[in-house]
Amino acid sequence: MNSMTNRITAICFAFYMVIALAACSGGGGSSPPSPSLSSNLPSTAFDDETIVITLTARNFESGEKTYNATSNTLSIEQGNSSNQFVITGETSVPGNHTISFSASDTSGKSATLNSSIRIDAVVTGFWQTTSLSLDGIYVDDVTASILVSREGRVYLESYTYGYWDEKCFGSSSISVKTLSFEVWCASAPDGYQVSDENYSLTGELEVDGPLASGEYSLYSASGGLEGTVDVEMERTDWYDLVGQTAPLDATGIYAGIRDANWSELIAVDSAGRVSPVDPDGICDVEGSVAQVDIALIEGNEYSSRGIFDASSLSQRGCIDPYGNFFTGNRDILSGEGALMFFPGILYGWAWDDEVLFFAMSDSADSYGGIPSGLVYARVCSASGEATPYATYNGLSGFCSGQ
Repeated sequence: MNSMTNRITAICFAFYMVIALAACSGGGGSSPPSPSLSSNLPSTAFDDETIVITLTARNFESGEKTYNATSNTLSIEQGNSSNQFVITGETSVPGNHTISFSASDTSGKSATLNSSIRIDAVVTGFWQTTSLSLDGIYVDDVTASILVSREGRVYLESYTYGYWDEKCFGSSSISVKTLSFEVWCASAPDGYQVSDENYSLTGELEVDGPLASGEYSLYSASGGLEGTVDVEMERTDWYDLVGQTAPLDATGIYAGIRDANWSELIAVDSAGRVSPVDPDGICDVEGSVAQVDIALIEGNEYSSRGIFDASSLSQRGCIDPYGNFFTGNRDILSGEGALMFFPGILYGWAWDDEVLFFAMSDSADSYGGIPSGLVYARVCSASGEATPYATYNGLSGFCSGQ
């Protein structure tokens, strides 16, 4: 019995000693967290964007900190504060880049952060073929033009001996300088009535400034490969060509100038909403135009080419009496599209006139029907002033109170 008591006493004594020793040692406390650094650097950006980078330092001593950012391939400027850095469009080039950030305080604590960013070429624009070849043989009877929006929507038209007989709509993506696209098409050999549709073109082009080269392949509606063509293209900046500046937004009132939408008025407000001026007309168009969300600063290379993305686009009642090639002669509900402005002087109009082209379809990722193309003349400017076209056609009254 005494032996059992002694053992219990010894165990209790040992237990209490462990507690006492733990108390004396302060519970074996942990070391303070190490200094760290984070940033809001995006993984990708276009080469005309201004990127503002903010560094966040943690677990440093209070007080002044010193921040640095270095790169062997990018020019980085100091921002408005010591922990802010700026990369501007005029100093960035397409490619994969690394940036080393660092921070330190007066106590000697420091941290580094190695980051990477992919800068993609801006392919927004109106591209035209300069060369087509099949199996090394130059093709001179077919030409094409491609409208590429900033968000990657693609509208393509092709011509046989200068005669427009094909239209396509789809999407694209850019990685550094490689542009990949896929579009779904419809063709009308007579230029009015579609006889073949739901076939596709896929391609890959290497972009070098205003030039691009690569190949595209034609697939039948059933998915079979029908041929591959080598292509060279050049981007045309119509506003720069005539010495004008393209609009930075689409705000204004416009009048239809094709058979399907003749004299139908639509308005684009300052928020980008598209709506008919007189609902329940012969061709009602509604939707939303994307605003340009880029920080423009002095010296940045970004310039509007008069091209805008549009979503939730709808057309109702837009029937062309001569055939379904132009608008599909069908309603499109909550589709996708792209808008492009052209200087009116290219059409023989006055210097201040502008033409607006709408391209739309049900989806940019699949075939939903014949793509639609609607053309409008600007009636009122973004500031509410009547254009020469409006004055000549008696439409200037629509600009009052815009």
